[in-house]
Amino acid sequence: MGVDIIIRVIIDNNGSIFDVTDILYDEVTLTEYLRGSAGILTFSVIRDGIVNFIEGNKVILYVDDVMRFCGFIANKKRSSEQIIKVTAYNQIFYLSKNKDTYIYSGKTANQLINIICNDYGLKVGSLCDTRVVIEPRIEEGRTLLDIIETALDRTREISGIEYCFYDDCGKLTLKPIKDMVCKDIFSDWTNIYDFSYETDISKNTYNSVRFFKKQRNENAHLSYEFRDEDKIKKWGRLQYYERVDKDMNTAQMKALCDGIISKNGDVKKTLRINGFSDNAFIRGGSFVFIDMKDFSEISITELKVVERVVHIFENGEHRVKLDIRV
Repeated sequence: MGVDIIIRVIIDNNGSIFDVTDILYDEVTLTEYLRGSAGILTFSVIRDGIVNFIEGNKVILYVDDVMRFCGFIANKKRSSEQIIKVTAYNQIFYLSKNKDTYIYSGKTANQLINIICNDYGLKVGSLCDTRVVIEPRIEEGRTLLDIIETALDRTREISGIEYCFYDDCGKLTLKPIKDMVCKDIFSDWTNIYDFSYETDISKNTYNSVRFFKKQRNENAHLSYEFRDEDKIKKWGRLQYYERVDKDMNTAQMKALCDGIISKNGDVKKTLRINGFSDNAFIRGGSFVFIDMKDFSEISITELKVVERVVHIFENGEHRVKLDIRV
């Protein structure tokens, strides 16, 4: 059985407020990621001829009378049975859909986030000071989210600190993931009812790095190279390529390479857990304690970061699906 929890779903149609909780049909799901995607709220309502809403309307999810999600309706799908399925996103949707060019220097990642969000009229909450000044960059024709994530990657490669950038109920927020520890314990003998384990080298895994320096005539020459010959023998060559700023020196390129290999130089391992929890505020980037004594070729009894979380609310019960970084 899931954990009992009370939810409310409110739709604001340009000042006309509708509480659709009593006409919800089937489950409500909230999906959030550590990075790369907007938060997604999905739910279905029974068409009653009274509740009226359109794309762009604000949606708020309350869990036990505490706001958990604030976003906007992007998609409606009505069935022949007069059930309307609704998909809503938070503000990160706008960062993922809009492309632009930003040329910047002397900025930290949090300063860059502030600039981009102000340019696009997005609401900002607490942005921690990342301190690292990023090397001059030209980000041309990329999504705003990609530009921000590149800045956070650069920051991590230099400082070793990983950050979580997320929408906290309508306010874009940045904090180190080390500050996002939850008290929750997921154990294979209490609240885990299913799991799967995946290993993968097909997505962003590298055993070779090549940096080319940009030149004024738009040609580039090889300036730095790294090869892990043992892993190349095991996996074949998986190469990371980048054209770096012409003013970067060897020490800076080595530091950049070290950060890339540290983050992406090994097999990606993901543990997917289905379980029960009374905490509806676990999000992508949170740390939870995993206690699995008989897990694959290893045992896990430690804090692990959540890459993706799906909260499922149905008939007063709450379940979670977690993608855990192993």
